[in-house]
Amino acid sequence: MNSLREDTKLIINFLNLPISSLCRFLLLLIFCTQKLSSINGVVAQNKIVDIEAGDYFILALKDDGTIWSWGINSQGQLGRGYISKYDSIPQQIGADRDWVKIFANGNRSIAIKKDSSIWAWGMNSNSELGVGDEYAITFPRRFGEHKKWKTVCMDHSIFIVVDANGSALCNLGWGRNSGYYETTRYSIEEINSRYGGLSFRDTSGMFYFIPDVDGYGAAPFGKVKAFDDYNGRCAFVDQNNDVYAHDTLDCEGEYHVVHRKVMENVRVKKLNSKLDGKYLLEEDGKLWYWGCNRFGYSGLGYKKVVEIPIRIAPHIKWVDIAFLAADIPLLLSDEGHLYIITANQFTIEGIFTKKQCPQPCIIH
Repeated sequence: MNSLREDTKLIINFLNLPISSLCRFLLLLIFCTQKLSSINGVVAQNKIVDIEAGDYFILALKDDGTIWSWGINSQGQLGRGYISKYDSIPQQIGADRDWVKIFANGNRSIAIKKDSSIWAWGMNSNSELGVGDEYAITFPRRFGEHKKWKTVCMDHSIFIVVDANGSALCNLGWGRNSGYYETTRYSIEEINSRYGGLSFRDTSGMFYFIPDVDGYGAAPFGKVKAFDDYNGRCAFVDQNNDVYAHDTLDCEGEYHVVHRKVMENVRVKKLNSKLDGKYLLEEDGKLWYWGCNRFGYSGLGYKKVVEIPIRIAPHIKWVDIAFLAADIPLLLSDEGHLYIITANQFTIEGIFTKKQCPQPCIIH
């Protein structure tokens, strides 16, 4: 309000200056241009810095600490306090501005605040979110009062949270092993679960893999800086910044182990191993793909095997990648724009109109 009063006084002073009308106009034009530039600069700071996606809905974390959502809302996963078929306009979840991490999977959403508290909402059919027994939680609700949490892992009905000490609190869902149990055997730094397999990295950098969450024990895989696993299709970055792919299936569906080095001296920001290929995002914004590419999710404009990593849209600097419905790439540029890749024509209600995007198409 004080700034507005000062600006008004300045404008009045401009109009009262003993100069020609043309000079007054030019001074006023320069002043207004500078003010608009300042305002635009503030608006530009509130851009998306992190994205997550579930089954046809999107969560976006902005640099002002707010979370925004849009897409399918059949289980309250948008966190708007109600259930609807879908909402296509991005809307802020609540009024809080202290969110630091977001997670999404299926029809569930989770976020972490600056105080390390975890909040969950969305589908809760097996009470797996640990925030009540309602079938759907439509607004963020705190999990595990008075405890600090480090990270979260979700896969279908599996829900695993890791506290500040690296201990994991697990709920395997699906009506079996109901309730949560705690394991302190490992000090966990990162954790991932997809389609029954579980992998994690401990605080020393050692990577472990468990083929089935009902199995016993975890096999150490070696020390890594980054990793991701998709049902036996594993990729990791070792201590020398070299990238390896470790697969149990080839592109024809035959079972055999393939272990090979694919890149060297990479400063990795994010690594994703998916059903049809692998994606690696470097710290400098370069995004790479390699894999079977049967569904055209490579963003390269064609469907054929990509054996050597190839850059996706080299003219764009990327800052994040997520996956709608587990496999459809959703990309975030450094300008805060969202892109999608899909080789088939279809519509995702609330997100994507019917068109084909074999190369990245901007959607927001």
